[in-house]
This record gives sequence, C-alpha cells and structure tokens, in this order.
Amino acid sequence: MNGTQYEEFCRLFITHELGIPIEKIMSDNIPSAIRPGLDEYKNQIDLCWEYEDKLTRNFTIVNAKWRSSEKDKVDQPDVLLIQQVKQEIAANKAMIITNTDFTSGARKAAKNHGIALHIVCPDSEHAVLNLHPKDRETIQIQLRESFNNIKRPYTHVEVNKAIDSGENAIGQSSVPSKMGVHSKEMVQRPVHQRVPSGIQKVQGGQSNPRTGGGGGSIQKGPGPSKGSGGRFNRRK
Repeated sequence: MNGTQYEEFCRLFITHELGIPIEKIMSDNIPSAIRPGLDEYKNQIDLCWEYEDKLTRNFTIVNAKWRSSEKDKVDQPDVLLIQQVKQEIAANKAMIITNTDFTSGARKAAKNHGIALHIVCPDSEHAVLNLHPKDRETIQIQLRESFNNIKRPYTHVEVNKAIDSGENAIGQSSVPSKMGVHSKEMVQRPVHQRVPSGIQKVQGGQSNPRTGGGGGSIQKGPGPSKGSGGRFNRRK
C-alpha cells in the first residue's frame, strides 16, 4: 500500500466509523491568513469535513500518514505542525491517522494540544495488495467491497482523542445505503466560512473526489502539482 491508497482507505474508515457520507469527506488546498504585502501559500489537507449541530459548525482536518516500516513512527514535529495548520486555517479539530504508531513525544504533544491520534491498519486478510497505485476513483471501487462486508477490514486503536472529540459528528449524517465514490453532483465544498472558494478540483473521471494526493507528510516549500501531493504542504 502507498500513501494515496492509504488516504482513500482512511476516507472510507472515517465514513464507516462516523457515518459521514463519503462525498462530504474532502481533500483540499486551503489558504492561510496572510498579512498585507506577503505572498499567499496554501495548506494541502489530506482529508477534511464539516458538520453542524443545532448551534455550531465544526471543521476537522486529518493527516493520513502511511509508513512502510513498522519502526517508522509518527513523531512530535508532525503533531506540532498539524497544530500550526489547524490554527492558521481556524479548524476546530485535527487528527493524525497512521498504520504504525506514535512516539512518546508525539503522544505528549497531542495531549497538550488536543490533537486526535489513531492507528488504523488495513486487515491483511482483505485484498489490498492489488489496488491501483494512483487513481482514487478506482481505489475506492476496489476498497468498497471490503468495507461493505460485515467484518470491518481494519484494526483501529485510539491513542488520543481530541479535546473537542467530534462525537457530535455521529448521527449528523446517515451512512449511504450503498457506499460509492464521489460524483460531480455529490462533490461539494465544505460550508466552512473561513475557506475561500475557487479551490482547484483534481481532473479525472466522473466520480473522482477532490483530492490532494497520496503523500501523507507535512512539508514547507514548493507544493506538488495538482492531485499529486497528499500532504499538508505550505506553498506559495
């Protein structure tokens, strides 16, 4: 499995766990607030969604970090950087999902800043070895059968739950009767008022979601071409 495949796996994991329709779980490039005279840069968000209750609107961002080695754990700087991104784009909650583990420093920083940490490992009994390497629509189609089975196709360990836990998301939307990929009619921008319109959409087939790509790390500097990143990239 690679970073792009893991992002799509996590998109379906969130849908399965929280009951949020898959078309509501987006990937986006969100500009940070800047002072006059400075160049704008964008934060490339792996996964994000917005939900409302009777009184509030809440926006959650997720960094999905695939690791090819079990010894490669998510470290403290990853937590501190997603906290910075959360503040810059005024998100309510932030989460990191990985398939390995988190270092002691990452866990301490997450508790201090209220960042949710989750370990989600694809079940080796399910067919995840022959997934398409890049095309997200195809990956979702390939994964859909596993997620529609009675037995969930992953193991999940909750390492840290954010202070604003996001439990209100459960029940806000019903799980679609048939898990499907994004369609042009279904894809909508989150209604988060702080996110300007005009964010680019990945070009592709009819059912492609808006995605940023499949890296799963956070970096500063020039960003990747459209649809190739999958990271929280801060770019001009």
